[in-house]
Amino acid sequence: MTDIEEKPIIKIEEQNDKKGVCYISNVPPQMPISKIRELLQPYGIERVYFKSKGSGNNRSYSEGWVEFKDKKIAKMAALSLNGTNIIQKKHKQLSDYMWSIKYLTGFKWDDLNENFNYERRLQKKKLDLEINQSKKEHEFYLEKTIKKVKQQ
Repeated sequence: MTDIEEKPIIKIEEQNDKKGVCYISNVPPQMPISKIRELLQPYGIERVYFKSKGSGNNRSYSEGWVEFKDKKIAKMAALSLNGTNIIQKKHKQLSDYMWSIKYLTGFKWDDLNENFNYERRLQKKKLDLEINQSKKEHEFYLEKTIKKVKQQ
């Protein structure tokens, strides 16, 4: 019975070992993720994640990660695309931008998730500290105000 339960786990781990992750730095401003997906789809991408800065209509992406189905293809994509124009057609808005893509040896998508979860927890702790400090200041202010009112 344990052999049957372990096989799916081993199969998933083997599939994950075949996948490769590339890092893309310097994403052109106002370039939508859908366009990056479209350009990298022939290489067999699985997932993409891009860090955004700004909000609303001013949103742009500063850097991103792309998971490929096969790490050999990920290496090949990084080597062949790095330093080439993102859009080959002249007179297009993005034709002056070049790929800045690097294959991350030994890096797995789970490592990326772990890092983001750590950053979120850290951000939450900072926010909790700020809220607690604000509550203390509020209580102090109320206390002083009540004392002042009682003195009058």
